Order: sequence, then structure tokens, then C-alpha cells
Amino acid sequence: PNSLDVLQAYSAFCEKNKFYIKAIKLNQDLYNLKKQEKYQLKIAKLYSLQGDIAKSIEVYHSILANNPNDVDVIRNLISYYYYSGKFSSAAQICDKYSLLGSDSQYQLICGKSYFYSKSPQKAKKIIQSYVLQNGSDYNALKLLVDISTSANDYSKAAQTLEKMISYKPNDRELKTKLAGIYLKIGEPERAANVYKKILNSNPDNPRILTSLMDCYLSAKDYDNAEATMQKLIRIYPNSYKLKKNLSNAYLAQQKYSKANKIMKTMAHSNRSQELLNNLAFTYEKMDDYSKAAETKERILQEHPNNIELKKEIAFLYQKAQNNEKAEQLFDEILKDRPNDKQILEIKANLSMGN
Repeated sequence: PNSLDVLQAYSAFCEKNKFYIKAIKLNQDLYNLKKQEKYQLKIAKLYSLQGDIAKSIEVYHSILANNPNDVDVIRNLISYYYYSGKFSSAAQICDKYSLLGSDSQYQLICGKSYFYSKSPQKAKKIIQSYVLQNGSDYNALKLLVDISTSANDYSKAAQTLEKMISYKPNDRELKTKLAGIYLKIGEPERAANVYKKILNSNPDNPRILTSLMDCYLSAKDYDNAEATMQKLIRIYPNSYKLKKNLSNAYLAQQKYSKANKIMKTMAHSNRSQELLNNLAFTYEKMDDYSKAAETKERILQEHPNNIELKKEIAFLYQKAQNNEKAEQLFDEILKDRPNDKQILEIKANLSMGN
């Protein structure tokens, strides 16, 4: 039973044929005989092959108890904890590993472990060190972008993305992310330039066109915003949001006739107070006071007791020289507010023909 050669041969045979439970038992016997660490390492490996990561980790920790500076065991623990999603535990081992002079292979895993365990400053320090040695490592640069973004350091995130794009100039995802960050740091013109480059290869991409439109609106470049929205409306002819954005762009440019035309089509299927108020506003700016009053009356149908709204409509009818409608509304207001001086004075003037 204590034949070393037979135990080792039998253990190798069991491992090769995936009889892991038996192989673990044989290596435990070997360790009890020789007290050598290599058998513990084999046991840890066999537990891992069997799928029992927890047991494997337990064995590695027992090895570290006797040899706390065993770099290979520390590396294995970092990997096991990281790939099983136990980032805080991986980060704790990384703290120990860093004192032993960690190599670049494990810096990236440690950086991710720190980041995912909510230690962004430690993550940033180790990944920046890693990037100095491995400047073109895509995964490291990507993690540095995430770290910078989570710390609201958008300038650093933008610089890193620019570097990544220099390595992958056709990567649409990177360009989209960079444009989004330019918008966050208040540089809509730079963001627009990036989106336009993306559109060179896919000119009708609705998501990119929408983002480009947002850039133009942010930069108050209403002409280009309008042109981009018109493209989007051709793609999505029934989009209420796009029509709303376009009408708002026209309002900002004081193009009331164009805004009115779009809002009229929107009002067929939508009776929101905001839309109807804006539509009435365009009619008023176009000196069509009757239409402005009629539009506001649609709001009044939903809010029949709104006295101030009735006043607004009455005044619009006055401007439209429709004194009959105006006086009718003034009478309704006086039923609720018999002492309203403003309305009483207007009524007096109307009765005098003024």
C-alpha cells in the first residue's frame, strides 16, 4: 500500500482516464507519505478538473498557510476567484501579489478584479502601469476607458478611445463611444464629426443619424439638425418624437410656418397640452388668431374649469375681431368671477363699441 511508484503510476492512470475522485485519494495518500507540496498542487488541480472550484481554492489556501509567498499558488487563486466571479476575493489576493512584484500577465486580471470590486483607484493605477508596458493591448485600454468613465474622467476616456481607434480605425463601436463622450464633455461639433465618419460607410443608419441630430441640436446648428431630421423622418414617417424635435428646431429658428405645418399633422393623433399650446403659438405668430383660439379651445375641452385659459382664448378672439365669441367667454368667466375688474372693464368697452 505504500509503494510510491505504484501510487504515482495509478494516480497518473486515473487522471488520464478522468477518474478524478480516485486520483485525488491517491494523491492524498502520496502527500501523507512524502509531505511534498507538489502532491497538494496536484490535488488542487484535480478538484478543478472535477469542477469543484471551492475545494481547489481550499487546498491552495492550505498551501499558502505553509508557504505564503508561493507565487504560482497566488496566481492560481487570483484566476480561480476572478473566473468564478468572486472579484473582492481576487482583489485581496492581488494586494498580496503586488507586494511580490506581479508580472504583466496578471496585472490585467488584478486590474479587472479591483474595478469590479469597486476599487477604481487601485484599478486605474495598475492598468495605467500595464498600458505603459503593453500600450496596444485592446482589453487593457478598454478597461481604462471603463475606469475613467466610472470616475467621470471623460477627458481621459476620450484620449484612451482615440488611441484605440488609431489601432482599429474601422471599429464603429469605438467611434460611437468616443462621440458619446465628446457630447458629455460639451464638444458636440467633435462628436458630430465622428458620427459623420461613421455614416460614410452606412449613410442611413438611424441610430447614428439620431445621435448626429442630437449633436446639431446641442450645438444649436438648426440647419443641419433639420436636414438630419428630414432624413430620419423619411426612414420613420410616423415617428412622433422626430416630428416633435423637428418642429422644436423650427420654433428655435422662428420658422413658425414650417413648425405649424408639422404640428398640424401631429395634432391629428395627439391632443397633448404641450403640442396644442405650441401649435396655437405658431398660429398667433402667423397672425391667425382665430386658429390660435380654436386650437386652445381643444385644450379647454379637457380642462373646462380653467379660467385663465378661457381668458387667453377670449383675448385671441378679440384680436381676431370675433367679439361675439369673446363676449360669450367673458360672460362665462364672470359667472365664476363676478368681480373680475379686467373682464368688467373689457365688457364695458365692448358694449360701447370699443
